[in-house]
Amino acid sequence: MKRYSILLLTIFAFAAGYVVAQPPVKARIAGLEDNAEYMALLSDGVRLQQQEDSVMRVIEQNRKLFAEDVENRAKYGEAILALEEQVFSLRNRKGDIFSRINTIEQDWLIENMVSGEVVVSDQLPDEQATDTIVEQAAVQASRLVDDIHFVTALDSLDYVALQRAQNDEHKVIEYVNMLSENHTAMESIRVQYEQTQDAAEASRLYSNYQVLKGLCSALNDSIATRWGTIFDAKSFAYNFMLEMERRDDLLEESELALSKAIQQSASDRGRYASDAMCNYFNTKKAMIGTEIELARIYGLGYVQDSLSKVAHHLATIDYQLPKVEIEERFFLAYEPIGVSSPSRYNSRKPIPECEIYERGTIYRIVLGTFSQQQPISIFRGVYPLYRLKTEEGKYRYFAGGFATEAEADEAQIKLKNMGFRRPEVVVWQDGVYTNLAEAREAAADMTQVFRVEISGVEQIDDQMRAAIDTLAVGKDITRINGRFMVMSFAERAEAEQLAEAVSAVEGATAEVVAIEVEMPAEEE
Repeated sequence: MKRYSILLLTIFAFAAGYVVAQPPVKARIAGLEDNAEYMALLSDGVRLQQQEDSVMRVIEQNRKLFAEDVENRAKYGEAILALEEQVFSLRNRKGDIFSRINTIEQDWLIENMVSGEVVVSDQLPDEQATDTIVEQAAVQASRLVDDIHFVTALDSLDYVALQRAQNDEHKVIEYVNMLSENHTAMESIRVQYEQTQDAAEASRLYSNYQVLKGLCSALNDSIATRWGTIFDAKSFAYNFMLEMERRDDLLEESELALSKAIQQSASDRGRYASDAMCNYFNTKKAMIGTEIELARIYGLGYVQDSLSKVAHHLATIDYQLPKVEIEERFFLAYEPIGVSSPSRYNSRKPIPECEIYERGTIYRIVLGTFSQQQPISIFRGVYPLYRLKTEEGKYRYFAGGFATEAEADEAQIKLKNMGFRRPEVVVWQDGVYTNLAEAREAAADMTQVFRVEISGVEQIDDQMRAAIDTLAVGKDITRINGRFMVMSFAERAEAEQLAEAVSAVEGATAEVVAIEVEMPAEEE
């Protein structure tokens, strides 16, 4: 508990805006050094990244304690979820900041397009360096799209769209990293869930799994939507630049690589934890090849080298994450019928209350329902026994607990052979009680009749009328919600014969529908 409290205090300190020393920032585009807002935003971005890094360290500490401290595992699980929400919030704030940074850069670039005096820094500032491979890809590529060749060749709106796409890719990267982290947490939960024998702990673990599964689904959708827009904008710009350079050979190579990547994404669909993540990496790896070639064409040596390193790292990333599926376990107490002498139950150890499980299926044998509590002796030493007081104030007694109806049927025969007058199989399914003997009797009192439903026509024409007069003599025809109903047939075969004849009419569709009706009671 003490370690848990310390960790929470740590995260609250970061959330409150704890500031650590940070190096001075450097403008990403020469000429913006004197823009106070721009430089302040760069500084804020670095500060938020430091806070995020600190929170991630706390998350890792919690995950280690989660594995070690079984007693407080539920609390660590809740803390991890809360910490991940803090990371999500920090990343959203970073996104807003970098969006504004991008806007300032775009405005400045467009204003200076005519003079052509745009100078892009050839060095990455130290504070923008990152150990996250995917983030490196976005940072390095941003140096490419800032190049003067893009500024002068593209229409201003297309260039703004390209810059916006590049700026937005950090969001995709964050979503990908968050999904990967959640996937790791889900896998840890799966292992714990399979090992635990405690129903309460299993319930908490399954609840956490469901939360993370929902977050991963949302992240998958976000990756798909955002990357789709980015991919379209970048593909258009890069293809345009290759056409401008009359590099049909590279254009053909680029289109072939992207086509193969899209085919791979189609092959991956449904096989792994995230379709969107697979598609991002497949198409990103193909697109980065085009970016390397463009950097080479425009003499951007540093960018070309950096992108080549990123391409190599991307090839080593295992993004085809296996699905993490947890089948919910139900800790139901199954126990076969037995007999003991003397009885297991007495005045000091009475028959226990029958537990009603909210989830899962369990069969029992009901031995009888009585207006008063019964002496233990009438149950002939049978165990296990359970008692349940009904809403009417009566007492119902049950024996055994079975996973299948077949097991319950065998126990029922055994109890009949022991002399019990009317043992009946009952079942609870997700807390809903059904007496199977009563249900079968009710079903026996029902019978089926059939009607033919005709749709797709506005009226009964002569051909359909002739079929009905021949195959449904004396049957009623009504129209309900745009459909004609011919009823009722005692035999399905008769109804199907009419349906086949009606369906032969152009535009008409006929369907046989079964109807349950209660048999009238026999007169005495």
